[in-house]
Amino acid sequence: MKKIMATCLAMVTAATMSISAFASAGGFVSSPSQNPAPTLESFTASSEDFTGQLVVSAYSERDDMPEDLRASFETAYNQIVECDDLTTLNADLAQLAEEMGIAGTDLAVSDLFDIHVEGDLDTDVGFEITLGAETLDRFVGLLHMVDDGVWELVSDAEVVNNEQLRFSVDSLSPFAIVVDTSDGTAVEPGDDSSSQPVDDSSVTDSVVDDGGVPDTGENTMIFVYAGAMVVLGAAIVFIAVKSRKQKVK
Repeated sequence: MKKIMATCLAMVTAATMSISAFASAGGFVSSPSQNPAPTLESFTASSEDFTGQLVVSAYSERDDMPEDLRASFETAYNQIVECDDLTTLNADLAQLAEEMGIAGTDLAVSDLFDIHVEGDLDTDVGFEITLGAETLDRFVGLLHMVDDGVWELVSDAEVVNNEQLRFSVDSLSPFAIVVDTSDGTAVEPGDDSSSQPVDDSSVTDSVVDDGGVPDTGENTMIFVYAGAMVVLGAAIVFIAVKSRKQKVK
C-alpha cells in the first residue's frame, strides 16, 4: 500500500513540475501585454526638416496599429516567445553576453515595444531617443528588429539614472529590452509569455482581447495536467481511506 501511495505522489509531483515548466517557457521575463509602453522623454531627429512625431506603443496596443506594423510587432513577439536562448537572435548580443559572463539562457526580454513615426514618413531620418521605463533592472542590451525577423543590438543603448533608456537608431520598429535573469528571476504566474506564438500570417483573428494573450488552443495542455492531478489526488485519498478501513477490521 505504501508503495502505491509513493508512486501516486511521485506522479503528482511530476505533473506539477510539468505545469511549472510549461508556464515558464519562452524568452520573456514579464508579460509584454501587461507592461505599459515606455514614456517618450525626448528625441532628436537627424534632419532639421523632420516634422513628424514619434509614437511608442506597448504590445497590448498592437490592435490599434496599422496592419503592417502590427504584423511586424507580432513577428517580434513570436521569435522571442519561442526563444530559449536570446543570443541566437543576434551575434553581437551573444558576444556581449560572453563578455559579461552571462549564459544565453539567462537572458530574457523584460519589455517589448514599438516606436513608429506619425506625420512625416521620411525613412532616411535617424533619431536620438530617451525613454522612461520601469523594466530596466539588470539591463544588458537593447535589441531592435531592423527587418522582418532580423535583429540588431543597439550599440550605444545605456541606462541613465536607473529609469531612463537612451539610444540612437537609423530606423524604427519593434524594440526589446534584454535583462540578466541569472539571479533566479522567473516568469511571473499569469504572464502571457508562456503562451504559444501568434499566427502572424493572418493578423485579423489571431488574438483575443483578453489581456492580449494569443488564442491558439495550445493551453489545453495545462487542463490535461490539472485533470491528471485531480485524478491522482482522488486516488491517493481513496487508497488512504481504504487503508484505514482495513486497519479497523
